[in-house]
Parts: sequence; structure tokens; C-alpha cells
Amino acid sequence: MGNTNWLIENWIPAGEVMELTGDPSVGKSTLSATIAAHISLGTPLLGDIRRREPAGVLIITAEDSSRKTTNPRVIAAGADRSKVFIYDRAEIQLPDDIPLVRDFIIEKGIKLVIIDPITGYLPDKVDTRIDASTRKMMTPLSEMAHDLDVTIMLIRHLNKNTKETNSKYRAGGSIAFTAVARVGLMAFDGGRDEESGEKLPRVLTVHKSNLGPVPKSWLYSVEERVIEGEKPGTLVKTSGAVWLQESDTNADDLLMAAQTNSGRQNNSLGKYNELLRRLFAAAPDGRVPVADVKQACEDEGLSWSTLNKHDN
Repeated sequence: MGNTNWLIENWIPAGEVMELTGDPSVGKSTLSATIAAHISLGTPLLGDIRRREPAGVLIITAEDSSRKTTNPRVIAAGADRSKVFIYDRAEIQLPDDIPLVRDFIIEKGIKLVIIDPITGYLPDKVDTRIDASTRKMMTPLSEMAHDLDVTIMLIRHLNKNTKETNSKYRAGGSIAFTAVARVGLMAFDGGRDEESGEKLPRVLTVHKSNLGPVPKSWLYSVEERVIEGEKPGTLVKTSGAVWLQESDTNADDLLMAAQTNSGRQNNSLGKYNELLRRLFAAAPDGRVPVADVKQACEDEGLSWSTLNKHDN
């Protein structure tokens, strides 16, 4: 642990495979573009106060267009564009095309490779549900990371098992992805405040680290940014991450909170459904006036506006 080199202390290890996992709503690609920008500049990030040597970054993305999406995000993050390379075509297949990626890393002096998402570059023969098949693909990636001292960040999605509160089992596909990754980041949507309805900050956590202490999480937001377009006089809307402050919350706590909130919501909706069932069962012609529904909500301490939104 003590001999680990870092691109960002306790967050991005040098020369290792790591992962960034989260739902589509958390802005994983925007986060990775922000991280790429800081690596290209050598500037501090996520509580790491030290400047480092600027380094090259390769972003391999199957979900976003380089020109329309990824490049604007990288520019908005203030990256040194001479050091950030973006590949947005799906011809690469891993692990078969690792030699091509390897040659590019050596040629351009790349220190961080972001694969977004990893499943977008796997052939049919790699069954990501099976540990052995996944490890067979991951092993050459890990070997390349060690040989070239390059960090490989795999972008992954959460699975659908919302009842699982152990973060190591919430990523989609085989547990082998997480087992091979030396550091695992997980991003969460903050949701909305129950009373005010205001959107809460998102959270970036380290949910697994084999190389150092787990740092405090960071609250962040994703905001709209506007940059100059390719054509003179044009503007392009994109997104950027804004770091807010450190947080003591962790991934497992956030998963537990999400499960609890889901249970509360289901219980609340159950009350509304039961109210409607009783009202319609008592109506001789199967029709219930809106005024009667509003009054019934008031009598039972339920919100008419919540019911109306749910019914729509």
C-alpha cells in the first residue's frame, strides 16, 4: 500500500485498473472528462493538493460523439487538448485489440485510459455475467496497465438489484470486474429534498481500495456550460462538474438510504392506492367526484397533489 503511486491521491492510482460506476443520471462521462482535464494539466483534484506532471489521456467512448459531446465537455473542463485524445468508434474489441491500444499509449505518452463503457468494447465471446470469461478479458488489461504504468478506468453501470446495499455487488455484470479493479469509484444522484423539492448534490465515493485508505467522499453538481463552437460565432451547450465539499457519507450508506427511501415511497403510494380502491368500491356507478377524492385525502392526512401526480 505504501509504495503506490497516484495520479490523484487515494482516488486515481497510477498503473492500475480501476472502475467508475453509477446510474446514467449521475454524470459519469462528465466526471471522467473533468478528471481527464486535470490529468492533462497536472492540477490538484479531490482534496489532493499536489501538482503533478501533465500527462496524456485517451478517452475511448462508445456512447457519446467525440465532436458533439465528449470534446465539448473536455474543453469546458479546461483540459490541455494537445494531451487528450478521443476515440468514439466501436471497431475496437477487447482484449483482441489491446496491441493497437498499447501502441497508441506508447506513441502519445498516455497515463490514463478511460473506456466508457467497458461493455461497449467487448465481443460476444466475452460473457460479462461469468467470472471466468470476464477475468480472461481483464487479465490482459491489468498486465498492460502494469507494463506501461498506465491507469485504465472502466466506466460501468449499476445493476437493477436495488435491494443490494453492498456496493461491491451493485455494478452490472460479473463481480470479477470489481475484484480485478484496484480502486472502485461509485457516483450517486443526490435526489431531491423531501420538503423543498430542491435537487440535492450528487456524491462521488471510493467504495473499494486495495491500495490505500478510503478518502472522504465528495459532493458535486453537474451544471450547464457554454463554449465556443467549431464555427466562428457559434456557441455549444455542454456540461461540467462542480466540486462542492467533502462528505463523510459512503457508498453502502447511500445504497441503504436509497433502499429505505424506495420503501417509504412504495408504502406511501400503497396508501393512496388503497384510498382510491375504497372510494371507487363505494361508488354506485364507478365514478368518484374530484372534490370527494380531495376531501378523502384531507381526512386521511394525504396530499392531493401527490395523488394527482401519481395518478397521471
